[in-house]
Amino acid sequence: MRFLLLFICYLAAPANAQLVGDRNSLECAALVEQEMIDSSIEVICGISSAEMVEMMRLAVSGRAEDYTALLNRLDTLTPEGAQLRAESIRSFFSILEQDDVPSDQLRDRLAEIATRHVRLQVELSAFQIADPEIQAQLDAAAAVLVGEPPDHDAARRALSEARALRRAKREAALSIFEEQSREEARIARTQAELELSVLNRLAAARLFEEAADLLPEDDVDQRWLDLFSAAGALYEHGELRGDNAALERAIGLWGRMLNVKDRAVDPLDWAATQNNLGNALQSLGEREPDTARLEEAVTAYRRALEEFTRDHTPLDWAKTQINLGNALALLGERKHGTVRLEEAVIAYRLALEELTRDRVWFSWALAQNNLGNALQAHGVREPGTARLEEAVSAYRLALEEWTRDRVPLNWAFAQNNLGNALQALGEREPGIVRLAEAVSAYRLALEEWTRDRVPLRWASAQNNLGNALQSLGERELSTVRLEEAVSAHRLALEERTRDRVPLDWASTQNNLGTTLQSLGERELGTARLEEAVAAYRLALEERTRDRVPLDWAHTQNNLGNALASIGNRVPGTVWLEEATNAYRLALKEVTRDSLPFDWAAIQTNLGTALTSLGERVSGTTRLEEAETAYRLALEEWTRDSAPLNWAGTTYSLSYTCALIANRTGDGSMLPTALADARTAWEILQEGGIAQSAERAEKAIEIIENIQAELEE
Repeated sequence: MRFLLLFICYLAAPANAQLVGDRNSLECAALVEQEMIDSSIEVICGISSAEMVEMMRLAVSGRAEDYTALLNRLDTLTPEGAQLRAESIRSFFSILEQDDVPSDQLRDRLAEIATRHVRLQVELSAFQIADPEIQAQLDAAAAVLVGEPPDHDAARRALSEARALRRAKREAALSIFEEQSREEARIARTQAELELSVLNRLAAARLFEEAADLLPEDDVDQRWLDLFSAAGALYEHGELRGDNAALERAIGLWGRMLNVKDRAVDPLDWAATQNNLGNALQSLGEREPDTARLEEAVTAYRRALEEFTRDHTPLDWAKTQINLGNALALLGERKHGTVRLEEAVIAYRLALEELTRDRVWFSWALAQNNLGNALQAHGVREPGTARLEEAVSAYRLALEEWTRDRVPLNWAFAQNNLGNALQALGEREPGIVRLAEAVSAYRLALEEWTRDRVPLRWASAQNNLGNALQSLGERELSTVRLEEAVSAHRLALEERTRDRVPLDWASTQNNLGTTLQSLGERELGTARLEEAVAAYRLALEERTRDRVPLDWAHTQNNLGNALASIGNRVPGTVWLEEATNAYRLALKEVTRDSLPFDWAAIQTNLGTALTSLGERVSGTTRLEEAETAYRLALEEWTRDSAPLNWAGTTYSLSYTCALIANRTGDGSMLPTALADARTAWEILQEGGIAQSAERAEKAIEIIENIQAELEE
């Protein structure tokens, strides 16, 4: 029953229960337990209910005699020295009348009114404020409340005026504060411009961001501009100095800017922010192993194009098409097939429809340069040289406007890219003219792309120069060019560090491996070749199949080449077996449909390793596998489309067929093999491929000897 009783008592709690510390507890029952503020309140609480009802009657009757009688009673009850006098207490009855207080609550409500009145007087007398004009109104309110009777209306007016004064002065002060904040923001903005004038972009970005944060909430346009400037400075620093952290910060600021302006209100600014966000994502994505950032960049550009339409903003539409093309081209270089590259070419050609040479020479040249990049990337994946020739033409057009005097860094950019296209052409053509032109183009680029000025671009040009020197060195008997190539690659690696740009680091490691391998093939022993193997294996730590499948496959192919070269110099078949495994791994990603030219190259390399294996084991199985690989390669590497590649593979096939004939005793294929080998030698000789021509000559000699032996 005890629990039930407690439960019932809880339900029966009074409705007017007070909270601890509640200043509203002003009924007499509570007041008598507190220290009285004024002795008159204690008197009020001592009045009987009947007498209180009588006093109320006298207060509201409206007769003069009743008024006098009430004052006399109150004078008799009020102690000497009480703060509240009879006239004040009488006025409180008018408040009770207006509030229509029940008779049984008159005493408590009168005590409440009196108590609150005394507290108000105390509070007003203690209320001091620094502003004399506002203080005067507070003093006026206090004065009329002390009067006999207190004038609540006058007090109300005085307090309203005090508050109105305070509000007006506060708003004026806030306006001054906001203007001062704007002025400080302007000073910070000027500081930022000062830092930009000495190319201190990181400090400028910080100051622009501080300026944005100082602005009042309503200054949306200027805040957007300051954040725009901050993000732009970070982007430029990250792009030019290879600072990934700066690019990350730029991405964060562009993202923040998307929330500063409403797309529905400022669609073009929103689109500009999306475009610039795409730029920062693209720059960072170019340096990272996976393609997530590049995909995000494509998304950002396509969102920008939803507002940057050709009809309404043709130039912004065209510039965004260029940026979209850039991201698509970078993605295309990392993915199978040519779909993304073809999309990039389309984007650039669309841009050039609006960005005419007469109208916007700089952007026209940019579009030509970037079109060249996409055409070149497409061209290296297919037989023939048509796309590569188009790329060279696009770069040369760009250089007509991007002159060294006008825009030195852009001029260097186009020279570097021209070098890439010339090198790719030179590797498919006889002679060394194109390769020599490529070397010259890279060296010109390095005159403006200095290490202090643009370290990552300097490293890129050094890497490319090394590649061209390596290709030239392959066609010369001397190793001078190859040694120069090694030096160029090692210089590039001083800036292309693994932490900073892992994929570029891996690319240069791969290229260094290729050059070391070329040197190793001309030297005794296997030291250089083993260095090449080590370089390729380092590259494969970042060039993984999941991240960059095509780059992984190309490095597997190169690793196979180095392993095969070592295998040809040491006893046994271990190195050669590893080489064939590497080639077969490469062929899992480099397919005939996606990359026919590269697929043919790997088939040729596989054939060469299988031939070497076949020479060391009995039977003809490995040799026949080699023959198959060569013949597959020649289905893509035709004499018309790739004469030098055709020649190299053809003499190798002829040699392998001679080995098979020697083991089987069937020399029926030898006349054709010998004729093809001689044709191949002539093409290599004319093309200036000295080392390959020398090997073809040795192969011809062996074929002739085998033919003579079988004829006996």
